[in-house]
Amino acid sequence: MKFGTKSQNLLATIINLSNIEIGMRIVFETDSKVVNPSLVNILTGESIKISETIEIGDIIEVTTYINEKNIYITKNGGNKIRKNNSFVFGSKFLQLHNGTNTFKAEADEGAEHLILSIFYYNNYEAV
Repeated sequence: MKFGTKSQNLLATIINLSNIEIGMRIVFETDSKVVNPSLVNILTGESIKISETIEIGDIIEVTTYINEKNIYITKNGGNKIRKNNSFVFGSKFLQLHNGTNTFKAEADEGAEHLILSIFYYNNYEAV
């Protein structure tokens, strides 16, 4: 009897219906060891890479909102620590461009174990 399945799909497509770029909250979790997780916009080539090794119970949370660009790491259910120094040189705090955005989760090791969540809400330019 099958109770559920885990998707190995590391792609996510988000459509930004607003007329401006918007930030998001990206959450990396894992069910095994993952080294240096990253998220790549495969349409633009832009990416964010985090220089950290995460294990079961660890969470990396990246916020890319205007005036709130941060990387937070929670190790094994402990305190949430701001670790912007984990940002790999050449990375970018990704934004959702107008229209279709397709992202791929990657890692130097263990990408198949990544559990990725992306949270966002549409913003509209004021008149």
